[in-house]
Amino acid sequence: MVTAAFGPPVAVQSSGVAQGFEQPRLCSTISEVYQLTPRASFPHLGIHSTPLRQSAAAMCPPARLAKRLLDKRPSIHLPPAHIARLRVRCRSAPTQERAVISSPDNGQALAPVEDSTAVIENGAQNTKEDGGPASDSEGEEVAVPMPWPVSPEKAPQLQPLARPSPEIVAAAAKAAEEALEDLRACRGGIDGECDAQEAVLEESESRLVVELIRQLEMIRLHALELEANNQHFLRNADSRYQQSAANLVHYMALRNSDLREIQGGLASLGLSSLGRTEAHTMASICAVLRVLRGMAKGESPALNQKGGADTRAYDFREGTQQLQSNTEALLGRKPRSRNARIMVTMPAEAAGDEKLVSKLLAAGMNCARVNTAHDSADVWARIIATVQRCAEDAGKKCRIFMDLAGPKLRTGALRPGPRVASFGPERDVRGRDVAPAKLWLAPPDVPPPHGSGPAAILPVEPTGWTHHLSPGDRIRLTDLRGKVREWTIVPGGHEGDDTDRGGRVAECWKTTYVESGTGLAHVKEGALPDAPPRATAKIVGLAAREEPIVLSRGDTLILSRDPAPGVPAARDPSGAVLSPARIGCTLPQVFDAVKPGEPIKLDDGKIEGFIRTVRSDEMEVEVTRSKERGSKLKADKAINLPESALGVGGLTAKDIADLDFIAEHAHMVGFSFVNDPADVRSLQAELAARNASHVGIVLKIETKRAFQQLPWLLLTCMQTSNPVGVMIARGDLAVEIGWERLAEIQEEVLWLCEAAHVPVVWATQVLEGLAKSGLPSRAEITDAAMGERAECVMLNKGPHIVAATATLHDILKRMHSHQKKKRALLRSLKVSHPFDHPHLLADSA
Repeated sequence: MVTAAFGPPVAVQSSGVAQGFEQPRLCSTISEVYQLTPRASFPHLGIHSTPLRQSAAAMCPPARLAKRLLDKRPSIHLPPAHIARLRVRCRSAPTQERAVISSPDNGQALAPVEDSTAVIENGAQNTKEDGGPASDSEGEEVAVPMPWPVSPEKAPQLQPLARPSPEIVAAAAKAAEEALEDLRACRGGIDGECDAQEAVLEESESRLVVELIRQLEMIRLHALELEANNQHFLRNADSRYQQSAANLVHYMALRNSDLREIQGGLASLGLSSLGRTEAHTMASICAVLRVLRGMAKGESPALNQKGGADTRAYDFREGTQQLQSNTEALLGRKPRSRNARIMVTMPAEAAGDEKLVSKLLAAGMNCARVNTAHDSADVWARIIATVQRCAEDAGKKCRIFMDLAGPKLRTGALRPGPRVASFGPERDVRGRDVAPAKLWLAPPDVPPPHGSGPAAILPVEPTGWTHHLSPGDRIRLTDLRGKVREWTIVPGGHEGDDTDRGGRVAECWKTTYVESGTGLAHVKEGALPDAPPRATAKIVGLAAREEPIVLSRGDTLILSRDPAPGVPAARDPSGAVLSPARIGCTLPQVFDAVKPGEPIKLDDGKIEGFIRTVRSDEMEVEVTRSKERGSKLKADKAINLPESALGVGGLTAKDIADLDFIAEHAHMVGFSFVNDPADVRSLQAELAARNASHVGIVLKIETKRAFQQLPWLLLTCMQTSNPVGVMIARGDLAVEIGWERLAEIQEEVLWLCEAAHVPVVWATQVLEGLAKSGLPSRAEITDAAMGERAECVMLNKGPHIVAATATLHDILKRMHSHQKKKRALLRSLKVSHPFDHPHLLADSA
């Protein structure tokens, strides 16, 4: 079974009258549709692939019309234009004797067609039993073949385009008039009886065709007008992006108004509903228009796939190929078994852990992400060197992605508490000890092995003291409560390594409190309980425990320019507030930009409020949302001002300094907190100054303004030859726009980027539960599967990142055969195979 074809005249035949052609096999179940329908549809012909919910019905004509056709004409020749109108939903069950469409050239079966004849007279409709004119006395009357009746109450009421220019309106009206004339001049059709009800339905459909031509012609002209008005962007675009920029402009014109009613009308005619036009917008519009005009004329439309000589439009194949080419330029060649690449955020331990990096590469990592907001240039260089060395050993390619830190709008420091740490064994519900606490003892600059997850990291001095610790040795100390404690050294540290860096693992079976300066004594294995220690050391550099600010609904928080440590609210013995909580802000410029009444969100949206008052050095915030018992606000937590025009540039002085390193070591740079085209031009100028045209620019869409400016950000990126990409930073974006809008907005970002032929990185909290705890949630699996619609999926770091990478690879590999961008791929389903073997169904019954 094929979806549609254009060619010589075709014959409508009874399935019982083969007349020399191959007996067609019609699919009678949805299972057969899945097994026989090819994945490829024909968008360049304006024909859409069959939706599953319509597939079975679309191959079966209504019984009444099929009987009339077969009784009167076992073999009826129709013009080729009818084939363009075959894919429609039928409204009644199939009969045993079906009418089918087949081509005299090859006898290949097409979808069945229903047909009737309508007569149009000055907008009215009359019928006659033989299908000819009802009267010769009043006006011009012609027989018009309209294959799919549409009931008047279901006929789409098409909405006009928003703000069309008078010239466009006039040109679209002229096109509709020409289509109406073509309909009146068309003499094709079937002679035969046609009752009054069918005639009314046919007139409704003829009006629909004319109106669709008018609307689509208006859209086409509007797209060309928008292209002409944006010649500044198009002329200045790099040669590799000029047609992509034009396609983005055409897509913006297409999406300038609500197309849902137009889509319903097109779908009722079996035509493409323009739902997958992103990569080739003008070609799609023109293809549908050609089919509609062919329907009006009763002839086969020309199959010129281009949008026309007056536009830079891509055709269908070129648009898809350009997206693939741009993706390879940015992210490298696609993996063998999936479309989407996998990007993994590198932990600091990767700087010297080749085993970890090799496992990630084997699990499916294609890009390594290094965040300049953390660590130093020395650590970045060692991470990149390790990745490149391991990739070369594995015979693989791995791209390097580096984030710019961007302007940090975060809470300031809090009043420091004591530098203490506490830990103890794991206990069951009865309070019995079941597992000891694992402790990491090492010099201050030696991190624990990746994924070890110790209960506490205890830096000790002198630095060489831990090198003398061996499994079985004991550490003796007195904790802060005066309790004598002993820890036992166990395997798991650096002992036995070629390069022993002094890290050791100790087990603790008793709850212990320690602080910076707590003494440790080394007792050799086998020594008597009262034997003196061999050597002593002390714990150093424990982080101070912050005293968080607890905020509840209705509380007041003062955000201040003053970088002094923040303090909780002061209260009297009765709990009344004497002075509100106060904390600093890392970006003083915001105090000149915010206004009273604007919303504010803290700690990734966990705390919400609004700005009550603004003064020169502080703003007063009223909390409107928090946990029921209060939410804890700590230092260095994100501050979001989604409705405020902050006017903060995307590049900071640190970012500009880091670009020296990035230009030398990275394949692409992630532009954090980009908001408008001026930010993009600044980054382009900095890269040009470093001769870094090879470095790809990835726009991180993480603010409301960045999303609103996305088309202009993309057009600005296309002004240079740097590869271009977009990262959907869904965590920050969700806080800015609201969680309820995230699903909608991430879809729109995908559509716009496909229209610009720009690859997308699907980021933030993908399989986060699996990476951190080793166990994913059902929602995480579904979210990861959605990542197949992007060109790359990013994972964040965690103790179980190797397992998360392998799981993501498996999910994307499976989804590769089910989904390609917005298109569902209908591969053969194993669940449908028993329908080919009735005895299996009988056995199961």
